[in-house]
Amino acid sequence: MIIFMLCLSVRFVEYFLIETDKTSIGENVLHKVIGIILLALALKKINLTWRDIGFQRDGFVSGILKGLLLGSICFAVSFGLELGILALQGNSAHLEIYISSFSLTGSQIKNTDFVFFLLCVLFNIINVWMEEGVFRGLFIKILSETKPFMQANYIAAFLFGVWHIVMPIRSCTNYFLCSCVCNSYESNYECSIRYYCRNRSGNR
Repeated sequence: MIIFMLCLSVRFVEYFLIETDKTSIGENVLHKVIGIILLALALKKINLTWRDIGFQRDGFVSGILKGLLLGSICFAVSFGLELGILALQGNSAHLEIYISSFSLTGSQIKNTDFVFFLLCVLFNIINVWMEEGVFRGLFIKILSETKPFMQANYIAAFLFGVWHIVMPIRSCTNYFLCSCVCNSYESNYECSIRYYCRNRSGNR
């Protein structure tokens, strides 16, 4: 739980204070890097290796190829269905390949430079390395020593859900703050109009 609370705290700091996903990087990746460092320190402290938590070289290439095949099939089916539905509705559509920000701020930036594709791949590797290593690797490994595997899996899954609640919290917080600012602005604007009208009519 200590490593989870440390990683979660750093995640909150990046999401609410640093907001790396709103910069040109377009991804909150700093807390994932710190998470990998914390994971490495934890493994060293409890005398475990990366292989012990699932990082194995055997089948590395075949695993990548299988993942690419599965992803290609799923994307081809999903995009094909979507394009077909749009065509039946009389709407023209086309596919574009670009990198956009992961932020949920409505950014319409489309990066097509090759470096952004490399960064996208790199950030996703870091993301998988940290999250899979901590939740499916370390947590299940440790919990399985004192609990049945399914129970350990459920606990790790619950923590994984808590881990991903940070972005919805930030979205709700931003929406609430925006609503308060808008309401305050509208109230001040309405008061100004009323004051002006009263002055014009002589009701002071």
